[in-house]
Order: sequence, then C-alpha cells, then structure tokens
Amino acid sequence: MDASTAIVTGIGLSQFTAGELQQGASVAGPIERLILLGIGEAAARSSALVEAVAMAAATNYARTLQWRPANRLTPRDLASEAVALAQTNGLESDVLERDRLEALGMGALLGVAQGSAEPPNVVVIRYGGRRRAGPILALVGKGITFDSGGISLKSTKDMRGMKADMSGAAAVIAAMGLIASRQPAMPVIGVVPLTENMPGGRALKPGDVVTSMSGKTIEVTNTDAEGRLVLADALWYATSLGATHIVDVATLTDAVGHALGHTATAAFSNDRGFLSRLYRASALAAERVWELPIHCEYDVVLRSTVADLQNLSDLPEAGAMAGAIFLQQFTAGRPWIHLDIGSSAINDRHELGQVVPLGPTGVMTRTFAHLPSFFDE
Repeated sequence: MDASTAIVTGIGLSQFTAGELQQGASVAGPIERLILLGIGEAAARSSALVEAVAMAAATNYARTLQWRPANRLTPRDLASEAVALAQTNGLESDVLERDRLEALGMGALLGVAQGSAEPPNVVVIRYGGRRRAGPILALVGKGITFDSGGISLKSTKDMRGMKADMSGAAAVIAAMGLIASRQPAMPVIGVVPLTENMPGGRALKPGDVVTSMSGKTIEVTNTDAEGRLVLADALWYATSLGATHIVDVATLTDAVGHALGHTATAAFSNDRGFLSRLYRASALAAERVWELPIHCEYDVVLRSTVADLQNLSDLPEAGAMAGAIFLQQFTAGRPWIHLDIGSSAINDRHELGQVVPLGPTGVMTRTFAHLPSFFDE
C-alpha cells in the first residue's frame, strides 16, 4: 500500500463511529472533500484512491455490524443484511433455513442452535467471476450473533462483548460487496452460518454427541467451543458447492491473543502456495497475518472415547492450534486457511488505544477483497 492510498484508507477508517444508537450523540460530520498534494499524476491515482474509499467504507460497515447489539442483529437480521448487500451489488444469494439445514444433515450447527429461541440459518452469497473453469474460492465466516457459552456459561465480565462473535461473518459479508466491485476472474462463494449460542431447556449439554454434515460424530465436551461446530458444517457445505480453495475466519479462541496480542491475525494452513497468496493480499490491505503451526502430534488431544472426535482439547496448551486441527477435519483435503481473529477483531485494551482505535476492527474485510486477484496471475 503506497502512502496516498494509506492516507485515504486511514482517514476513511477514522469515520467509523460506535454511537449509531446514541440519541443526540456529538459525532463529527463526514469528510466531504480531501485534497492530497504531491502524489503525482492525479488521473493515474484516482482509481486507486476511489478504491481506498470503498475499502474503508466496507471495513466500517463490518465494524458497524460487529458492534450492533445482539437484540438488534439476530441471525435473521444478519441474513437480511447479507441478502440486501448481495442485491445491491448484483450478487446471487440464498438463505438456508432450518428445514434445509436438517435435510442437509447439519447436526453440528443445529445442535448449537438448540438452546436459542432464534432460528439458525446459513447464508450463501455468490460472485460468478469471469472464468468458466479453474479454482473457486470460498470464504466461510463464523456468525454467532451472541455467545453466552451455552450450558458452559461464560462469566459476566466475558459476556458483554459476545455480540461481536459474528465478526468473521461480518468480514465475509462486507468483503463480498468489494469483490463484486473489483470483478476478479475467479468465482467466489461466501458461506455464513448464523445462530446464537444460548442456555435453555433444549440446549446442548457437555457430553452430548452431534453428527456433522460430513458424517463425523462430535462429542461436545464444552458448549462454549461452539464456533468450530458451526464451521464444521459450513466448511463441508462449501466443499459440496464446489469450492477448491477455502478460507475460514472466526473469533475462535482466546488462546490466540496470548500468542499474538491484538495487532495480528493468526493463520493456519495446509497449503503453502495458498497461504502465500493470502499474505500478499494482507500486505496490500495493511492487515497483519502471522502463521502458526499445525503439529500432527496434537491430533491426539481431540480423540474421543464415544465419538469420532471431541470439540475441545482437555489440555490447557496450544488451544488455537487444537481449534485449527479440529476444523481441518472438515475441509475434504482442499487447500485451506484458518484465520483466528479471536483477538484481532476487537481492541479492548485502553493502553493500545493510543495507537490502535478501540473497539471493532473489521479485520480481514480488505484482505479478502484483494485475495481473488492473486489467482488471476
């Protein structure tokens, strides 16, 4: 990212406000005109600067969704947002409701949804691309619109921010609009599984076993490790739609924050070439990505005595890696990247607030927008 693009993107990102529900809030008006001097030929730079404005606006849209209260952004509400964005950008969309999820055998997603009065759904957004044959990219975003932890209830202090447990979904939805405007040759599919994770009389209990769309059975040892359950079905569904390359993005673990803090996203992958493309996209987006390993020795920590695998390791170590190992079981061996934004999606550290804006970041929105172009080479 060159200096002028960085300036415009940064100024655009500064226009985000978390106060959309504040009556009479004192919020500075939008910047109507920006003059840049000394950047070279204006005509040559104009398209790049227009794109920078669009990138910032889409990121701010993702941030707005992240910060919207859960009573104002249910799974149905977020599905409506996704469908509206698709219509605005000339994209195809489909919303799979409970009857279709049951018919597809998405028992892992439906299991998480059992405790909520809000019905689950899966949103699919399609960009057709210009190429008739070749790779197809799927972007899969975790969409837990509120995560109480279920029966494995979170503490009070950890629960308030759980309206943002759909940050992966927000990034995918916002990025699909950008992808449509950039018109890469590669077809792209956005897959967004949406539900709440709530306690209740019908909620999953620790020790329950669910059957995923892939047919694998999963022992639920902790209901607060629900993100990987909904992603298991969404990843497998992406393969059934013909995706040849898959990226999932999720606020999956707290453990990733101990490794990388709030200023980088962890990446796990089974394909070096695919990961290299994502690195180049993230560099253009000015979004830090750092690879963490998948060590096969840790496969054993997800073995269950009553099912094919369990959803959470009993070990207190390598939590982010164990999450990636779990998800890899549902990729059908396709080139795949898992992005854990458990810490990079939100900055809640006031000490960092001097240099990193507090609140939602919309992370990975811009990286996803750039990624398909690296398959056009």
